[in-house]
Order: sequence, then C-alpha cells, then structure tokens
Amino acid sequence: MLKIGYSLITKFEALWVQVLRAKYGLCESMPDSIMRNSCSYIWKAVAKAWPLLRSNIIWSIGNRKTVRCWKGNWVHNMGPLNQYVPGHGNIVSETKINEMVSVNGDWNLDLFRLLLLEKVVKRITSILPLLEHAGPDMLSWSRTTTGVFSVKSAYFMLKEETWTPKEEN
Repeated sequence: MLKIGYSLITKFEALWVQVLRAKYGLCESMPDSIMRNSCSYIWKAVAKAWPLLRSNIIWSIGNRKTVRCWKGNWVHNMGPLNQYVPGHGNIVSETKINEMVSVNGDWNLDLFRLLLLEKVVKRITSILPLLEHAGPDMLSWSRTTTGVFSVKSAYFMLKEETWTPKEEN
C-alpha cells in the first residue's frame, strides 16, 4: 500500500495515477488525508497507510513554488514547521516557501524569528533560499539516500518501528 501511495504522489504522468487522483479528487500533491466516505477496498487500504507514508516523505526543494511553508515537511528531520509555533492558528497554512523569501532573494528571517525558536531558524538558514532557475519541488522518500521509495526500505522502516528487543535475563 505504501508503494501505491508513493506512486500517487510521484508518478503524475502514469495513466492509472491520473485516473485515481481524478476519481478521488486529489488536487494537492501531498494531501493531509485521502480517506473518502465512498471508496474501494484498495483505496481504503492506501488511505490507512497514508499517515505512515506522509511521515516518511520530505520535500526536495527546487523553485519553492509548491511546498507549503508551515505544513510541508521540508526541513530535514523536523516535520512541518507549524508544530514549532505556539498557538499556530494564526499562521496562513497555505503560504508557499517562495513567499518567505525577501525581495533580494534571502530568507525573511524576521518573520521566521517572530514565530519560531532560534534553533529552528538556524535549521532553515542552512537551506539555500530561492533559486529562480531551479527545477520544481519534488517529493522524496526519506528512508533512502536516493529519495526513491523501495519496498526494502519500507520493510526495514516498519521492522524498526515495530521491533522490540527481548530483555536480557
């Protein structure tokens, strides 16, 4: 189910992906949820695995026009930034990363510092700001060095999360 889910967010040119995304109304590249009231058994199974998929996907930043600044997982090993903002209800969650870059092409650090702790801001500054001619933002599987999903990496991820060592006697 993870492999099907990964294909739904990375293989937009595949006909079967286009059909399923249209049938179930997936407009965003990485929606929060894909559960629908009336759907097939296979779709329910993919939807059940969706939170696990989402937690292991990270954005590879390109032109920064797709990724939502506060809700997207784009700062490595941190998850969405809105979880680091106390009382994050005031944040415009649809703000894209390119909107957080100043006119001269640097990060708008004043705004980040207003909302985030300095240690989080330092993580952001380690990422290069907007590159005008960069390719599009891409979703990557965080469990491989290449960013490409593999069943093997998913297996080891599941094994790691569910395995509990025996206590020594």
